[in-house]
Amino acid sequence: MIPGYCDIEVLDRVMTADKCGGIPTNCWIVGIRSKADICDAFDDRFYLFDHKTLLATTTGTTNPGKNQLLNPTHRGGVAVLKSDMWHKNLWKPGLHRGRMEALVQNAPCQYYRDDNKNSRCEEYGRIYTGVIGLNFHTVTYVPKRKGYVLNNIGNWSAGCQVLNVTDDYFYFLEECEHQPTVTYCLLKEW
Repeated sequence: MIPGYCDIEVLDRVMTADKCGGIPTNCWIVGIRSKADICDAFDDRFYLFDHKTLLATTTGTTNPGKNQLLNPTHRGGVAVLKSDMWHKNLWKPGLHRGRMEALVQNAPCQYYRDDNKNSRCEEYGRIYTGVIGLNFHTVTYVPKRKGYVLNNIGNWSAGCQVLNVTDDYFYFLEECEHQPTVTYCLLKEW
């Protein structure tokens, strides 16, 4: 599990990420990908900021689940979002798979295709750019389900960024839903 970095540590680190054009003046999200990369576990961390003010932090995954790593549904391999970079205006409020309130992909992102069918999430090979449905969502289709926490990723991520604590997820959404787009910075644990 990733250590809980303080807001200053996170703000300092995002300034070194690729494509940084400064801190957004509205709500934005940081994901930190764990070095441990425990297969099928929610071992990553997410931070919600409003400009430079930390609003919340929680757990989730920035990696695809085991099912997708071992048996990707895309013939080129499962999508792995490129880390240590900003993904400007990546998401907008919408519905994940038409069933769940979410932040849905709004702008092209850079990603890899992990096609070696092992249990490790890896960033290697060609970098792709596109809109591929890489969303920000939670782990249940039950609307506003309170108090639900899931421990294994299962089929909940084929590249999406997923929070496993529903109460935290809905707080993130409520803070972001008033703006047209949400910027995301994905970092590797340091």
